[in-house]
Amino acid sequence: MILLASIILTFAHLRNRSIPGRVVQWFRGESGSEQYLDDLVEDTKKAVDPTELQQWAVRVLQETSQSESRMVKKEDIPSSVRNLKTNGLHFEMVTCDSDAPAPSSERSICIWWGGGFFHWGIRVGSPTFKITPTSTSTTYVEWRPGIYFWRETQ
Repeated sequence: MILLASIILTFAHLRNRSIPGRVVQWFRGESGSEQYLDDLVEDTKKAVDPTELQQWAVRVLQETSQSESRMVKKEDIPSSVRNLKTNGLHFEMVTCDSDAPAPSSERSICIWWGGGFFHWGIRVGSPTFKITPTSTSTTYVEWRPGIYFWRETQ
């Protein structure tokens, strides 16, 4: 029995995204939304060039006025993001300003993943874009100036 438990824990440690891995993470106090955000960070850093992502976002923001806050068409999204899957899911939607999860004095693009219980994603603006958290219900992790990963915490 101890040998089986050791094997499961070793497998869980080596494969965080396996069911045993998720259970071990949960016992360590890492919620589902934290696990999904960690996975998004890992997957994005492997597949997406942050400079290209930011250049695309700035261009889209320049082409739309603030009154045109809107959904970004799938064909207008860089292929690295369009093809990005995290936890088996493609992004849910991409918005220009509207519905973004935190207020800011500057415009940004928000890429959303999620389901019925919580959402997570990437928020991209110019290199001077800063997020100013106003509540504790969303967590932000800066990738580089102007690019943040985020997750809902409630």
